[in-house]
Amino acid sequence: MDKDIMDRLLMDRALGVLDPDVEALLEYYLARHPDAADCDRKTAELVSLSREVLRADGEREALPACPSVPRRRMVLLQPLGIAAALAVCFLIGQQFAAVPPSGEVASTAVPVSSRMDDVIAPSTGIWSLRREAAPARRTERLTRWKWASPVRQPKVCKQGDEL
Repeated sequence: MDKDIMDRLLMDRALGVLDPDVEALLEYYLARHPDAADCDRKTAELVSLSREVLRADGEREALPACPSVPRRRMVLLQPLGIAAALAVCFLIGQQFAAVPPSGEVASTAVPVSSRMDDVIAPSTGIWSLRREAAPARRTERLTRWKWASPVRQPKVCKQGDEL
């Protein structure tokens, strides 16, 4: 028999919640296996000692009463705490949201390249892509984009436009 199953059966028997049919089968098993009978005796002793300890409440010192806060006071303090948390979050958010006075989001020009050679790190080894790639025509013109708002689409800057 499995040890876990045996432990559960012995605990149920010691607590007195075992079915009569199962208890008869367990008695038969314990008569054949003396090591399991010893474990049954120890489990029964442990349960009886536990019941005695839990029953003896006059010997132990009682815990002090916990001071309770009236429910009405807690109901009044909850909205105040939520308002304070929102105010702190708002003030912290103001520190991180640095918006220029004109209202536009500051943007930087991002050069966009149409050549693969500019994106890949130059390498001249035997496994380099530059060695295998067909020679592409060189384009010197880079496109600059202006992105004024995360809601609107970015626009291509013409030469001479301010970013």
